[in-house]
Amino acid sequence: MDFINNVKINDMRVVPGDSGFLLDDGETSILYDTGFAFTGEALAKNVKDYLQNRKLDYIFLTHSHYDHVLGSAYVKKNFPEAKIVAGEYAAKIFGKASAKAVMKLNTSIMIDLIQKEVM
Repeated sequence: MDFINNVKINDMRVVPGDSGFLLDDGETSILYDTGFAFTGEALAKNVKDYLQNRKLDYIFLTHSHYDHVLGSAYVKKNFPEAKIVAGEYAAKIFGKASAKAVMKLNTSIMIDLIQKEVM
């Protein structure tokens, strides 16, 4: 299947200002950003409800702003096979002690995942 010609963009956001769009062609699914920490569980549920029994292939993190990435821990918990893809700079930012101090304890899992899986 040709992903570009068949992709559907689905809004997974939970509240205004959140971020999270699912790109899906019926075979490959990519979550584009994961939103706020406080919407993470609901965003993961939205993705699960949409995909039903299908897997989430990738989580693309566009940049290192917390309002775009902190839902990753919740999504990864629901889709452990999903590969997190982030830029090297974003992984570097999340590795800093100052960034870790700003993030809540429940998102420390995400920091470790991003550092291990960055492309």
